[in-house]
Amino acid sequence: MAKRWIYSDASITTAGTMVCTACRKPITEGAFRYRQNDAGFLTQHKACSLDDLEWKQIEKRQQEYAAHNERRKTALRAYIGEFGAPDDYLIAECMADAVGTGKQP
Repeated sequence: MAKRWIYSDASITTAGTMVCTACRKPITEGAFRYRQNDAGFLTQHKACSLDDLEWKQIEKRQQEYAAHNERRKTALRAYIGEFGAPDDYLIAECMADAVGTGKQP
């Protein structure tokens, strides 16, 4: 039974020969997927595997994360504008409070 695909980027991961099994070109940059079978690693460029719906899910999560970070930056800029930059003690105290409540800061 084939293992599930793992999604990564060539800037941080290598798998096997890093030659796309779809187009036979080297994978040297950008997003790609890979999985292992009995013969070794199968790798494919994102562009060669766009029919895989997981790519859309990954893009959606990345967009949600970016939007979340923008909201956080906006809130932090407003805080700094009103109160000034927080010191390390205040940050540590807030982090401890958030961990204690189970809420992510």
